Amino acid sequence: MSSLDAMHFPYGPPFPQRKGKGYPNLNGFVFQPTKSEYQNKRMEILYSPVKDQYVRVDEYEDKIVKGFGKMVYAEYNVQHVVDEDLNIAYLGRDPFSDTSHARVDWKFDLTRVGLQVRSLQVRFPTQSFNEGYVNISFYGQQGDGEMDHVDISEAGDYLEIPEAVGWREFVLSAEIFNEAVGSSNHSQLFRQAVEGEALDRDTVYPFRIVIDFDDYESLQRQF
Repeated sequence: MSSLDAMHFPYGPPFPQRKGKGYPNLNGFVFQPTKSEYQNKRMEILYSPVKDQYVRVDEYEDKIVKGFGKMVYAEYNVQHVVDEDLNIAYLGRDPFSDTSHARVDWKFDLTRVGLQVRSLQVRFPTQSFNEGYVNISFYGQQGDGEMDHVDISEAGDYLEIPEAVGWREFVLSAEIFNEAVGSSNHSQLFRQAVEGEALDRDTVYPFRIVIDFDDYESLQRQF
């Protein structure tokens, strides 16, 4: 078990190692640099709820992965929603759940290839109504084992995370609270219109995370 998994974070349970120990749905997917990403020292991940697909950007050929759950580390009561009445798509709490809480985590690990974060930028738009709200946080681990917690709940625009410099593994976590049990979702991740002309990739893929890497030793020499 890594330090990230063992740590009890301020929000929600620690990250589990197997099903039945915290999350009902532990997919266990971890983003690790591919050969191309390692060579280019960059990883870029996009997600569209309308398409319900990820794009892992590559200089030669982008990789497409269908289904939001395929690339999450763990999720609790989160599902892909297409509201035909409102003509929108998003990620939200399962409306048939008997709890008002939901959570989804994406995990990144650079340790196996000797890299760490040089810069990290993210766009993570959310919308909440009535009493619903969303907490969005990064939990990062430095090379010396030191843990960081960065709350970006109030930032809907493209945001740079200066605290991420030096992280060797981290988790991006979104938690939904105060949903009315048995009703429609009051908190929505990456909401977008199902129909309409998309002018650019940013419109098609509202979720975006871009990570630039450096070798661990190289970055250390700059400090």
